[in-house]
Amino acid sequence: MSTPSRTNLFGMSLAKMEMLMAEFGEKPFRAKQLFQWVYQKEIYDFTRMSSFNKPLRDKLQAGCEIVLPEVVKEQRDPDDGTRKFLVKLHDGNLIEMVLIPVHGRSALCMSSQVGCTIGCKFCATGLLGFKRNLTTGEMLGQLVLARRLAGEIGVANIVLMGMGEPLLNLQNVIHMIETASSELGISISARKFTISTVGLVKQLRELTKYKLKSGMALSLHAPIQQLRERLVPSAKANPLAELIPACRDYIAQAGDRVTLEYIMIAGITDTMECAKALADLTRKLPCKVNLIAYNPIFDDQGTPLAPIKETKPRAGHSRPVSKHGVDFSGNPASGKGGKLKPFTPLDFKAPTMEAIDRFREYLYPRCPAVTFRKAKGLKIAAACGQLVGQSERS
Repeated sequence: MSTPSRTNLFGMSLAKMEMLMAEFGEKPFRAKQLFQWVYQKEIYDFTRMSSFNKPLRDKLQAGCEIVLPEVVKEQRDPDDGTRKFLVKLHDGNLIEMVLIPVHGRSALCMSSQVGCTIGCKFCATGLLGFKRNLTTGEMLGQLVLARRLAGEIGVANIVLMGMGEPLLNLQNVIHMIETASSELGISISARKFTISTVGLVKQLRELTKYKLKSGMALSLHAPIQQLRERLVPSAKANPLAELIPACRDYIAQAGDRVTLEYIMIAGITDTMECAKALADLTRKLPCKVNLIAYNPIFDDQGTPLAPIKETKPRAGHSRPVSKHGVDFSGNPASGKGGKLKPFTPLDFKAPTMEAIDRFREYLYPRCPAVTFRKAKGLKIAAACGQLVGQSERS
């Protein structure tokens, strides 16, 4: 565990290592050597850094350390081999990361925040609230730990789809990808990373300026603005009319298509009206659509994976309520028929396979590429929207 009196080098950029070496009275090339020892060779014992003389090793030993996050628990889904890891940070906070088997390799689902500030009610992470951003080192640490845990299988792709909204930790995410993709460091191509975002226009515009070649996944979840506002709290400030052009500009410089992550919730987002609206939207954006069935945020005993704050009904409320607890007079997708109350976590149910097939068959070939992502890790609460990072539930 990191100590306040010593500087943790893990997560430090090359530029900062150059500043450190300057403080030690060393030339800049020493920083490149240190960068390689830490990230490329994964040597964390200063006495083993043979390219440094003893006085420099002593200085590093006295004022620095190299500390990674710690895996404190592992769970494995017996059905599909998905592995979920509870990871302890230097301050005692807990996050989760997931290794998912994909075609003989592993994909790492990495967290970027402790909790999440967005607060989507169909997501257990969002119900936790927000504690803090992860540092560059804490994200890089997940990558290094995952590569060790994956063994010979290796980590083929890294998706920032775990706990948190990556674009609200933008600078640390950028530094993490730049450090990981450096030829002097871990040397994983930036194209192996996918940044998953709920869609924050200002931050997305800022990210585009850095000209990263990382992929992008947009957590669309609803193709109709009013419905999306009810599902994703940040959607009102980031309307689709502004978000879609921002996504288009990002992927134009990245040289790829955006993946539209679309959660299917029974009676809410699995309707034919949503299918038609989604088909119309995909004509405006080079994309592929990834359909995801809603994953429960309650365990088998009906206990929520994270604390849920109930929404109290309005005084004098008398509007019709659907079987999903949705207050409306008219179509829930279009929002016609009056003002609608916010959804609560109890409103959400997984769609039937018939509804999924009907939705998918309408989309393709109207959309260029449509896939249905079968949930992995359900038995260990490691699927989309289920990560909570709480030791008492581990």
